[in-house]
Amino acid sequence: MKKIIFGLLMIFLTVNIHGQPTTNELTTAQYNNIKVNGILKTAIEATHGDITQMNVLIGSIASTSEAEGGIGGGYRNFSYYGGDFHLTFTNIYSSNYNAELEGFETNNICVNNVEINVGDTISILGPDIIFNTRTDGSKSIVFTHSFYDCCPIIITFNQDTNIIAKIEYIVFS
Repeated sequence: MKKIIFGLLMIFLTVNIHGQPTTNELTTAQYNNIKVNGILKTAIEATHGDITQMNVLIGSIASTSEAEGGIGGGYRNFSYYGGDFHLTFTNIYSSNYNAELEGFETNNICVNNVEINVGDTISILGPDIIFNTRTDGSKSIVFTHSFYDCCPIIITFNQDTNIIAKIEYIVFS
């Protein structure tokens, strides 16, 4: 009898711990096909923040800046399209690690073959989108790779008008 009660308790706890999903999970293929301003995110990552490669891939840089510090040894920030597209790479001075894309903010992204722009309404994402409740109670839309929470695409929108206000990617490490 104790085994049955313990088994039922474990099933109950397992079901309740997982709760409702708060992110829109993408398969590896879907995640690898994310495009930022028409450029594959994986292609941007493959540049490792090299200025020459970024120029070839994206075009003329509006501005760059660098700063030492951080665990991996420095940051390089890029700004394109009059400041509408910002990227940050970390570990740029490290001899032990490759520079990695740490984040970006953009006005345009393509996820799951849906072109999303700042200024669009969230209805462009379809009826099955999952909303994330933020700590302040507002909602956002989060896309992650197969249950990994480290590297989400976060879409913030006006809570009254449902107009997309911000699109960003952040690596939580």
